[in-house]
Amino acid sequence: MAFLDIFPQSLGHVLVISKSSRARNILDVAPEALAQITKAVQKICIAVVDELCPDGVQVLQCNGTAAGQTVYHLHFHIIPRWTGKPPDQSGLDIKDPACLQSIHRRLRMRVAGMAEV
Repeated sequence: MAFLDIFPQSLGHVLVISKSSRARNILDVAPEALAQITKAVQKICIAVVDELCPDGVQVLQCNGTAAGQTVYHLHFHIIPRWTGKPPDQSGLDIKDPACLQSIHRRLRMRVAGMAEV
């Protein structure tokens, strides 16, 4: 399952989570479940790059409090990055729901039109 982050570090910041695994982090997940979520991460990354045209994309996954994990279930961040725009570690304050809905709709359409990766 994938959805836009409510505290995005950049426009189009997506979270990908497993619908079936209850693992706290990558250290706890079954290899089969990890393979499934990694496949979804790749597919969403491709959709983000194709639709939003960032200069790069960051895939982030934290394991444990010391590593920055604040939500204790396995999830991946897909964060588009543009040259000249520094990462915003605090999360952007995006108050325009129409903007988020537009990005959500565009990414869903992009993913729906993709062949299996």
